[in-house]
Amino acid sequence: MPSTSCERIRKGDIHGEYRRNQPEAVAQVDLSSFLGTMPKTESDIEGAATLGSKIFWITSHGTNSNGEVQDRRRKLFATEILDGALPTVRSVGKPYSKLVEDLSADPKLAKYNLAEAAKKPPKIKGALNIEGLADFGDGKLPIGFRNPLPDDMALLVPLENPEELVNGAPAKLGSPIELFLGGRGVRSSHNKALKIVRMDSKANVALVDVKGHQFGPG
Repeated sequence: MPSTSCERIRKGDIHGEYRRNQPEAVAQVDLSSFLGTMPKTESDIEGAATLGSKIFWITSHGTNSNGEVQDRRRKLFATEILDGALPTVRSVGKPYSKLVEDLSADPKLAKYNLAEAAKKPPKIKGALNIEGLADFGDGKLPIGFRNPLPDDMALLVPLENPEELVNGAPAKLGSPIELFLGGRGVRSSHNKALKIVRMDSKANVALVDVKGHQFGPG
């Protein structure tokens, strides 16, 4: 069975399916119409997590490099895996585009001032930049932030209702989780692990669990 990944290319958002150790995609599904992306643009997809037969995807939710807010970068959506000789996916429900508003309005997250963070270029200190999404086994999907780093702590916010979200319900957010990771932010999430990288060096990588226990190189 091919593994899957989302390939971002100039003509739009393309879901590519790959066989292990083969560099070329064996199939592609064009998601640009579903996501509302125009030709030669992309949604800046950064994370994905599997719940049952569905894959939930999240974009960066940050501005572009010039600090411009773009709706196409603010999407959380789902696809369903379809079994077959060559497994593929199809879109589920509708893309959700109000996550920044939900994060900004939640009293539990008020101290992070995420409404202002979402207006800054993503690599500026204190900006909003999402790069991780994972299933930790309870049906909730912790959203991992590369930025901001409140008091040099990595930030995670559990999304408690992903299934309902893609069917039109507003986001239900859990209590924030702060991890002391030496000034690092979340760069990607894999099941019960978070992959984190120092903000100032792509060479410094560490694997930790949700409690901050390191079990990989740092």
